[in-house]
Amino acid sequence: MTDRYVAGSDYREGSLEVRMPELESGLHRLRVEAWDTYNNWAEAELDFRIFDSDGVSDILFHPNPLANEWEGHFTFTLSQAAESVRVRVYTVTGRRIAEIRAPGSQGYNQIQWLPARGVANGTYLYEISAGAAPPHHGIIQIAR
Repeated sequence: MTDRYVAGSDYREGSLEVRMPELESGLHRLRVEAWDTYNNWAEAELDFRIFDSDGVSDILFHPNPLANEWEGHFTFTLSQAAESVRVRVYTVTGRRIAEIRAPGSQGYNQIQWLPARGVANGTYLYEISAGAAPPHHGIIQIAR
């Protein structure tokens, strides 16, 4: 037994608290092995992600280029939930042609974009932001 383990009401339960070291951003795996007082063994693994800062990451617009489809999707990961995620789409000259606002949850998110029929083939820029975090930028191609 370790001095960090606290037994529960019977041999099948208890708790163990260990302070984790400072972890780098990215994916991590926690693996735990345990034996009860009758020497029954079990193990469990947990994958988790540490974000380097608050905000938006893993941004992708699909399909890109937007060809035969009439809609596309912005997919992204949020380090924490946001009341409002804002996506703005601009022409290369800087004219805003679309703005979408939607709530965002921690983890994976997806926002649909239906370009107006008058949007011509070409290259467009997008900006996506959530909360007070700095915005991220990308490029969309439309070739219908």
